[in-house]
Amino acid sequence: MLKVALTGSIGSGKSLISRVFSCLDVPVFNSDVMAKSLYDDKDVLLELQEVFGEEIVKGGVLDKKRLASIVFKDKALLDRLSAITHPRVYKMFLDFCERHSAYPYVIMETAIVFEAQWQERFDKIVCVDTPFPLALQRTMHRDKVTKEQVLSRLDNQLSPEYKASHSHYVICNDDVRLVLPQILAIDEKLRNIF
Repeated sequence: MLKVALTGSIGSGKSLISRVFSCLDVPVFNSDVMAKSLYDDKDVLLELQEVFGEEIVKGGVLDKKRLASIVFKDKALLDRLSAITHPRVYKMFLDFCERHSAYPYVIMETAIVFEAQWQERFDKIVCVDTPFPLALQRTMHRDKVTKEQVLSRLDNQLSPEYKASHSHYVICNDDVRLVLPQILAIDEKLRNIF
């Protein structure tokens, strides 16, 4: 079984592409969803409070907007959050791989495969590439955030050009080229590696 990372910058359309792979009977692990599930763990909440202050948890629930406003302004604090969540998320992915070991390949959807220096942990990397103005528009609409908020998140990610040039496959999601033929071609290649 191959471990495949599906990456791309914010607003590139990774989730849409993941859903298509899921329809092709490919197990997909969404790292963002799994990272957010960690925020229900009392031990994780306590650790976050120790690092970021008591006020980020109210009534036993993490104030995600407050946490985001803290970490996306300070790279060192973002790195501390990553040190808490990334090892746990990757362990969850390995458990996911064990449960799906009969499949030709599994996908981890993650924006930060290169930023977390996980590229060596994957057999193949697929990058979803989208022109910046389109990605910006999508993110502002989806997350109901300002351009400045999107740009502050992007400051903590490597450039789309870097991600595309360091990936094995690139899917162009520019609302012009059809993505389905690109996905089907990659799926066929991944299924036939062994």
